[in-house]
Amino acid sequence: MVSRNLEFRELLDAASEAADRGDYPRAESLFEQALQKAQVQFGEASGHAALVLLSMIDFYEAIDRQDKIQGLKDKITSMLQARLNRNHGRA
Repeated sequence: MVSRNLEFRELLDAASEAADRGDYPRAESLFEQALQKAQVQFGEASGHAALVLLSMIDFYEAIDRQDKIQGLKDKITSMLQARLNRNHGRA
């Protein structure tokens, strides 16, 4: 599949473009791919992964998928807490 070869930013941009066109299943798939690539390339709790999660929240808000949003917010909160704990010597 071509999208597997795309870099993180290209996947994120393609997801946004698909969402803008109303191709929501494709957008969701591309957001998931971008998240996976960000986590592999930059780390589970990276700013890149958080950027994708925030973009996904915007996407789900735009299509009124409230059922998806809280879980993503919880992931971001957990990521930030883990980073704060690491930066302050707590695990």
